[in-house]
Amino acid sequence: MTFLSVLLIAIGAADIMRVLLPHRWGASARLLSLAVLFLTVLTAAGLVFSVPWWLLPWGLLPVLCWLAALRIGAPLPVNSLAASSARQSLLIIGFLLSTAALTAADYRLGAGVDHHTLPLLAAGLLLFLTVSANGLVRAALRQDGPGEQPAPAEGSQLKGGRWIGPLERITLTGLLVTGAYPVAAGLIAAKGIVRFPEIQADQNNGNKAEYFLVGSFVSWTVAMAAAGLLYLTSLTAGVSLP
Repeated sequence: MTFLSVLLIAIGAADIMRVLLPHRWGASARLLSLAVLFLTVLTAAGLVFSVPWWLLPWGLLPVLCWLAALRIGAPLPVNSLAASSARQSLLIIGFLLSTAALTAADYRLGAGVDHHTLPLLAAGLLLFLTVSANGLVRAALRQDGPGEQPAPAEGSQLKGGRWIGPLERITLTGLLVTGAYPVAAGLIAAKGIVRFPEIQADQNNGNKAEYFLVGSFVSWTVAMAAAGLLYLTSLTAGVSLP
């Protein structure tokens, strides 16, 4: 799990950087900045943590799949590989499979879990649940095809959604990890209640209902997967979560 934690930190930090980098920067400058970030994180993982050196270069495979699959911030040249929904889906599947294979290799080598793995994984998931998960939700919404999504509102509503999504996922993950299942269920129900008037007003078209359901299910699935990873890692490390 140490390798997975480092990978999540690298991807989460890179996606935040993709949003913060000025759009006036050229593609070469953005790629160079991301490359420096990845090399710094991977080098630190080899020096500080028990990640085998030979495993670190292979970490570039899921990273490249992720960067190519999701356009976050200004476009990168590799985003042309995900020009269609089918290509984007294949890249995301490639990311998941390569990440799972490398995590399994890390675990089988005996470097999977130690005393620093749980806080390291928590940090990686915290970063991933923000900008990276937002990009994943948007990718799922685009799979419905052009013209199926309602036009997003401009201004504060759109910016608010970018903050509400990460806060919802982080809160839901925390509630699930701590065993506050009734509160988590209440949070999910409250979101449906708040959005119900907007969905009801669009009942003739139905696009907003589909948009809400697809986006919410993907977001909740990511949060549940994060909670599951934290729980399984705590069991393996012998740490008792509250």
